[in-house]
Amino acid sequence: MSGYSTTGRVAVVVLFFSAIVAVTLLSRASAQNSTAGVTQQMIRPMNYPVARKSDQVDDYHGVKVADPYRWLEDLDSEETRSWIEAENKLSFAFLEAIPVRSALKDRLTKLWNYEKYGPPFKEGKRYFYTRNSGLQNQSILYTVTSLDGQPQVAIDPNTLSTDGTVALSGTAVSDDGNLLAYSRVSSTAAMMNRRATRSRERTTSRNSITTSSAHRNRTIRSSMSARTRKTGCLAAQ
Repeated sequence: MSGYSTTGRVAVVVLFFSAIVAVTLLSRASAQNSTAGVTQQMIRPMNYPVARKSDQVDDYHGVKVADPYRWLEDLDSEETRSWIEAENKLSFAFLEAIPVRSALKDRLTKLWNYEKYGPPFKEGKRYFYTRNSGLQNQSILYTVTSLDGQPQVAIDPNTLSTDGTVALSGTAVSDDGNLLAYSRVSSTAAMMNRRATRSRERTTSRNSITTSSAHRNRTIRSSMSARTRKTGCLAAQ
């Protein structure tokens, strides 16, 4: 630029930065318009699946309580399944239209991918604790006989089903540490199944209790404890 005067150089610099500002403003405006378009699309009125209202009315000590959606509690009925499928179709269509959904998923996956331990506890001569390697759906319960011993898997809830629809909902260890009672629940949340397994041999008893999730947890625990104590084959060696 040796052939330009000072005034010419200043003019070139001003034009250069003006071009940069103009490109930046245009980019922002384009992004805002794109975001606005997506937002307008996402907030458009939705046609939700119609949930039928029944005439179900319960009488609690003389008090009439309407329960028009009782039929939805039957998760295996064709009507309920059709309604759920329609709801899912509407929901996922909305979620998949979110521009940052993929970026959020990748970021959250990265943040959650670290080793996690649950607080240890001791029963009898055994220690118990949970561990998740990072992205496992459910933490695995381990047992070990000494602080420097080799851990063994007491129960891996990730193996309770091949499709991940069964979860470990609770555990209880006997005072001597040789028995582990656990409950598992399916994704339908309709039935809860409780079993007992030997901590030492890692063999599961054939005895189980299947209880509707409509019962109180306290009632379920009491039933499980009574059944475990009375069942001879569950006694610790």
